[in-house]
Amino acid sequence: MNLPYQTLNIAISELTEKYLQTAPYTNYVLCFAISDLATMHKKSHQEIVLQKNESLEDRCIIAYLKKQIPSNLKFPSQYNGIRIFQKYIGKVEHIKQSASHKALFQEI
Repeated sequence: MNLPYQTLNIAISELTEKYLQTAPYTNYVLCFAISDLATMHKKSHQEIVLQKNESLEDRCIIAYLKKQIPSNLKFPSQYNGIRIFQKYIGKVEHIKQSASHKALFQEI
């Protein structure tokens, strides 16, 4: 099912409201992104088993995680027919820029 981006954006908005802005999921979920099954297959280094009526071009959603979600918390593997994959990336920190670093980017 190759859904238009508008449908995927609505799904991400709903997932964000439910999992990114609601405890206890705020401790685990960092953000959501749109991808496709072929990219997930290549980048995750794991075999993606296609479900009935799926192709590698079909879009999916990636939930980027700060921490692994414990098994006692329910997290969907699909949302409105769109597959959701979890990818642990850890905590994202802001990097303080030095004055020379800022100047370098102003020149570019």
